[in-house]
Amino acid sequence: MPYKDPEVGRARDRERFRKRTAERRAADLCRPYTVVRRFGEPPRVIGADGNESSLHPGRNLLPGVEVYGQNEILELAGSPDELARVLDRFLPDGAKQRSRLGSAFRQLKENGERLLKARERRDEIETQIRQLPKLEEQVRQFKELGLEGMLEQVPLLEKEKQLRPRMRSELHRIRDGQQQFEESLPDLVFLSDTALDSLPHADLLRRGRQILETLNEELQNKLREIDEAVGEAERRLKGPLEGLKSEFRSSDEQLEKEFAKLPAMAGRAGREIGHAYQALLRDVERLKPAQARLRTVEALLNELEQTRRNLLGEISDLRSARTGAKQKAVKHMNKRLQGKLRIKVVPNGLRQPLRAFLQGLPGVGPRKTEWVGDVQGLTVMGLATAIREGKEALLNMEWGMTAGVAETLAGMPPASCYALESIDIDDHVRIELNVSHEGERYRSLDQLSTGQKCTAILHLLLLGNRDPLVVDQPEDNLDNAFIAGRIVQELREAKTERQFLFATHNANIPVFGDAEWIGVCSASDEHAEMPMEMQGSIDIPEIRDSVANILEGGKEAFMQRKEKYGFDY
Repeated sequence: MPYKDPEVGRARDRERFRKRTAERRAADLCRPYTVVRRFGEPPRVIGADGNESSLHPGRNLLPGVEVYGQNEILELAGSPDELARVLDRFLPDGAKQRSRLGSAFRQLKENGERLLKARERRDEIETQIRQLPKLEEQVRQFKELGLEGMLEQVPLLEKEKQLRPRMRSELHRIRDGQQQFEESLPDLVFLSDTALDSLPHADLLRRGRQILETLNEELQNKLREIDEAVGEAERRLKGPLEGLKSEFRSSDEQLEKEFAKLPAMAGRAGREIGHAYQALLRDVERLKPAQARLRTVEALLNELEQTRRNLLGEISDLRSARTGAKQKAVKHMNKRLQGKLRIKVVPNGLRQPLRAFLQGLPGVGPRKTEWVGDVQGLTVMGLATAIREGKEALLNMEWGMTAGVAETLAGMPPASCYALESIDIDDHVRIELNVSHEGERYRSLDQLSTGQKCTAILHLLLLGNRDPLVVDQPEDNLDNAFIAGRIVQELREAKTERQFLFATHNANIPVFGDAEWIGVCSASDEHAEMPMEMQGSIDIPEIRDSVANILEGGKEAFMQRKEKYGFDY
């Protein structure tokens, strides 16, 4: 069936193209790729055919891999948001929770947009309805002049004139519903022969496609019947509509004659009085249906507000579950990191998004939002509730805000209130490092030196995880004592469960960490290379010699580990 609206056809074509692109990308993930990244440039993905790919190494090829460049570990220590995401990888249902929470926030945003439109519509209708009592009073005044008896057909004719266009609008409403239904018919591009090619259960999928194709054909036939029925109704309706138009014309001509007979009153000619009475009744009849529309809009508002309350409750539950899962994960992590690191989850601790929102309000600057970071137990839900209760409720909370800020918040328009409720305050991950070599003495990240900060973050990154960890020069900002005493020990314990790929200038890491593979890179002014003979395990003589030369302390230090690694040099 051809599209009634060309734009609808184009939208369906765009959606088919999007699905075909997604299918091609899924097939592309099974091919080999080369990833190139240069300083200051985004990563590039190059296919086996030498063509640049639109795939992203982190989002598409290896979505679970963790890659940290030089000094990025230190930067991680200064980014609370990123630290919270590092902790997310230890949550068994972290991806599912993020998806559900993201979906709830999207629905909340859509709900806010619909509420604003419904509020605007209600305000428009209420403005119209407020005019009705005044108009009805004017009608009574005309009736007192005796016009009702002389012009008894006028209100009836004006009511008919309001009903005539309603018949045509009912057909338009059916056409709109027909188009929406047509847009929702099964789109079977995802079951095309190209998509099913080589799939193990393609026969069953083709049978499913045939069922959907039959359904599609039957529904298309029904749509054609509806189209024909509506078209027939449109043709048949032309007669009554044209008849009414002709009758209204005749009635207006007769009214003109009646208006001419009216006596002059209060300095106004009879014809002028008749036209004023007619226009007044027309406005009254036009506004009377507004009351029914108002009831419809108010019912919609009640429904949307209930949906919003449900969504806010769901978001509160999801946030609580997220916090509980993090606290449970942290409890397990603290056991594994006992004596090294101590982690604590502070619920609703990352409040910078809330501060940024408040600072965007008129007259609210950075100094007037300092209280946001100081209040214990502050939540978006609690703040939004206090705002709805008014200025006094905000001041009674004793959060430390000024009276001016409380007044600004209490006077926020609905759009700002909805935007406030859409802010997601994540939990703050507080990390403390044991800085004592004997016993335990913990310090938080903001009290640590550069090397100590990197030490704390590396402890987190080296914890068990199934996805590979890639780090460029993990030894940066760390001393050899820590590398030998802590990092390599954890590497040796975790390497059977996880893959580690390190680019390093410190040979202590591959040697003491018992690396399964070592590649020795040599560089000149023009280029760098890693020949095949310089790749392999530590027991290959060429590699062992190179490692011994690179290792701090040279051959002597290497010989001291001879017995530990079980080979002769």
